[in-house]
Amino acid sequence: MVFDKEKLKEYLKDPQVSDAEGLQALLCDMTKEIMETLYDGELTDYLGYEKHAQGESTDGNSRNGKVTKKVKSHFGDIELKPPRDRAGTFDPQVVK
Repeated sequence: MVFDKEKLKEYLKDPQVSDAEGLQALLCDMTKEIMETLYDGELTDYLGYEKHAQGESTDGNSRNGKVTKKVKSHFGDIELKPPRDRAGTFDPQVVK
């Protein structure tokens, strides 16, 4: 996994991240972004076509917005927004 170390250094210079609470909030936000990106990738793989691709669904199933899900993590509670499909058959494996 590759992170841009320079961007990370810039985030850590932010006065809001200078204490343990700020660092925890940053880690929580990063975890949320990573999880939601993984969810989107899983749904793309499940449906078999990229988001916004026109006419690609062969079975009539497609993306159908997102739902809210609260999970506990080492960094505190995280409110995730996993995507859903119209048929209701998508079962995310990242966080069930």
